[in-house]
Amino acid sequence: MKEKSDINWTEVARNAFRSHLDRAQIPSNVENLVRGLCEAEEWDKLLCLYMKAEWVKADYILKNLALIYGEEASKTLHETEAKLREVGLDPSLSGTTEDGKSISAVIKDALLTTGAYDKLEGQCRVKLEKASWEVKEAAWLMSQYFIKDTMPSYEYRMSLVPDGFERTLEIMLGRTDLLEELVKLGLVFKNLYWSKAYLHEEYIGAEYARPIFEELSTQKDFAVIASLYELERSQDFRAFLSWLGKEGGESRMITPYEEEKCKLEFTGATKPFDELLKDLVKRYLVMVDFLPARSRVGKRQSRPPYWIFRLTPSAKRHLVPHLLKMLAERQ
Repeated sequence: MKEKSDINWTEVARNAFRSHLDRAQIPSNVENLVRGLCEAEEWDKLLCLYMKAEWVKADYILKNLALIYGEEASKTLHETEAKLREVGLDPSLSGTTEDGKSISAVIKDALLTTGAYDKLEGQCRVKLEKASWEVKEAAWLMSQYFIKDTMPSYEYRMSLVPDGFERTLEIMLGRTDLLEELVKLGLVFKNLYWSKAYLHEEYIGAEYARPIFEELSTQKDFAVIASLYELERSQDFRAFLSWLGKEGGESRMITPYEEEKCKLEFTGATKPFDELLKDLVKRYLVMVDFLPARSRVGKRQSRPPYWIFRLTPSAKRHLVPHLLKMLAERQ
């Protein structure tokens, strides 16, 4: 692949995937529906169809469409559902095909094989390129929550509870209102996560935008490496790493009511905890995540919510190699 760098290997892979999925025999009614929308370039309805296939709640589909298309949202939703009924499908996409595959999975296969994924991804790229630098910073930060490993053995669902992202964004940019801007780009969608143990809002990354998030996830690596070189002898940075790993892990989980107490354990630094945290977040080294409260279900006990302080995947990826290199140079 390196020797043939003039070949677009991503496109080769996509064509191979499409060829394989075509052999899966997508039902003609589904294929005709999706292909017809693609040929008519009705991307708003395809986006609506994608959200339905991803099990976004009906009222949240409307909220997302309203952010993207404004007053046309209700019309888009109703017309998409009407087209589903016309081809004999339940608008909720419930049920399975004759070979036992879920309708939602078949819809996603059809979106991929017809090239709708490529088009939706392309639209995201154009919108992101035209976005403000603050929106681009927010998109990078989102990638750190979604892409923890640039070479994963398994692609996990991209989702997050917004509390930690918004807290990190406020430290980084002084704003918490940029999540809606990412929805407008088509990168993420707002949804409601509901189970016996949980009930909370979440944001899910669009699968067609995964290549964008993967590219974004390494975009700040140069700045991260520069910061690590600058802070390699920093007493404050060493103190923060010590505080972060006090419980023997790579992150620190703290319940909201214990946060101030845990900050008092932060010693050996010249700066207060909050001031240092702000500096490290702005350097793309640290982020704050959030784990929502869990209700008691069966044998599983209830659990309070937690703030999770951790290195960004970008910082984690370069920290150990940097420290090893630094030790080797000293020897």
